[in-house]
Amino acid sequence: MNLSRAYTIQAQQAGYGTVSIGRVMTPTMFLVVRREEEIAKFKPITHYAVKAIFSNKFGEIPTIWQMSEKVPNLDNAGRLLNRKIAEKFLAKLNSINGKQGKIIQIEEKNKVENQRLPYSLSSLQIEAGKKYGYSPQIVLDTMQTLYEKKLTTYPRSDCEYLPENQFEDAPEILVHLKNLPNEEFVTLVRNADTKIHSKAWNGTNISTSRNNSNENSSRF
Repeated sequence: MNLSRAYTIQAQQAGYGTVSIGRVMTPTMFLVVRREEEIAKFKPITHYAVKAIFSNKFGEIPTIWQMSEKVPNLDNAGRLLNRKIAEKFLAKLNSINGKQGKIIQIEEKNKVENQRLPYSLSSLQIEAGKKYGYSPQIVLDTMQTLYEKKLTTYPRSDCEYLPENQFEDAPEILVHLKNLPNEEFVTLVRNADTKIHSKAWNGTNISTSRNNSNENSSRF
């Protein structure tokens, strides 16, 4: 507090306003300023990639040219900066258009992917922005409207977990969701396995302050 007062007095004498100094605020401000400087100094770099679609009796295979380190005019991030090299490779591909190729290697891997966590407001805004181009405000307004119609939970929750005591409610909620006029969604609900107990069901990750507030932390 004393530092804030001292800096504010000096700043006001120089024609500026209040200056706050703190263990959290000062380093946070430094990070913001440094990021703003990086944005101001940013220079876009034009780079090139070659995309090709190969067709076979099973469908289409979209591909992207994976450039080796031997390709000239690559920057430190492995991006091709020379358009002529990309055009030359593309012309080579076009010259074999209509001809048959041969797949010389196929690699298959089995992966186990955990169920994703429920959306928080911020994660939903990011996903909707990437997929549909929605602004954060549009997402918030839409969620607020759905909340007022009792179709979703509290929209401003930052919680991505569910209290375990609500796990037994999932089958009943899914039964009601089957009545929605959307066949694709109904199919997903019909095939849902209510026995799966994902890591989203974890009451220890829901803070006491959230549980005691009117903001419903649980999300279905």
